[in-house]
Amino acid sequence: MFSLKRLQALLGWLLVLGSLPAEGLRSGRIAFVGPQGGRTEPDATRKKPSLIPPTARETLFNLRDRLQRIPQKLPAPDARQISASALADVNFMIRGWTAGSKVPLEYATSLRLSLRLLDLARKSEQEGPAFSALQAAADDLNIKAEHCRKSGVGLGGMVTVVIHTRKGDREQRNLQVLYIPKMMEVVKDVQPDQFPKFSSPTSHVLPPGRYLMWTREPESNMLGARTIVKIGDGSKTAEWDLPVP
Repeated sequence: MFSLKRLQALLGWLLVLGSLPAEGLRSGRIAFVGPQGGRTEPDATRKKPSLIPPTARETLFNLRDRLQRIPQKLPAPDARQISASALADVNFMIRGWTAGSKVPLEYATSLRLSLRLLDLARKSEQEGPAFSALQAAADDLNIKAEHCRKSGVGLGGMVTVVIHTRKGDREQRNLQVLYIPKMMEVVKDVQPDQFPKFSSPTSHVLPPGRYLMWTREPESNMLGARTIVKIGDGSKTAEWDLPVP
C-alpha cells in the first residue's frame, strides 16, 4: 500500500511530466521545477559563462564595428576625422595579425580598454565626454598601429619600460612607480597599477600606448608629479626619468 507521502510524491512527478512538451519527453531531457514553479536545467546541462577572454583579433573586429558606428553618434567633422583615422589604424592591425600567432594577454586587455572607451562614447548623453572618450581611444590605437608598423613583429609587440627615479642629477632608490593608461583618465575611480619592483632603476613590460606614471614614497605616501610617458615607436625598450616626491 502507498503511504500518503509516497502518493503525494507520485502525484508531483505526474504533474511535472504532464507539463513537459512532447519533444522534451522524446529527447529524454527533463526540466526540473524550481522553488517558484519556474523550470531549471539539470546541473549537468546548465550553461556556464565562458571564462575565456576574447582574443585580440576579435577585439579588433569589435573596434572596427564601433568606429564605423561612431559618426551616427558624433556627426561633427572633427569626430568623423578621428574615427576615420582610428579605423584605418585598426584595419592595419587586423592585417598585421598572423594566423596562429599569440598576442600577450596584457596587449589584448589594453585593446579592450579602447573598446570600452568607444562604448562609453556611443552611450554618453553629452557630446563633450563622448568626444573625449573617442579621442583617447583613437590616440592609443594610433600608437599601437605605429609600433606595429615600425617594430617589424606585427600585432602584439610589447615594450620593456625602464624607469629611473631622480632628484636632480642623483638617482633615488626605494620608490614605488605607479601608472595608468592615459586613455583611462577620462574614467572615474581608476586604480593605478604598480611596477613589480621598487626603483631605481625598475622595469616593466607594457603594451604600446600613452601612460601617466608617477612615484610614491612607501613610508610617507608622498607622491611625485604625474608624467606622460609614451612608448611604442618600434623599439623594444624605452627609458624614462620620473621626478621623486
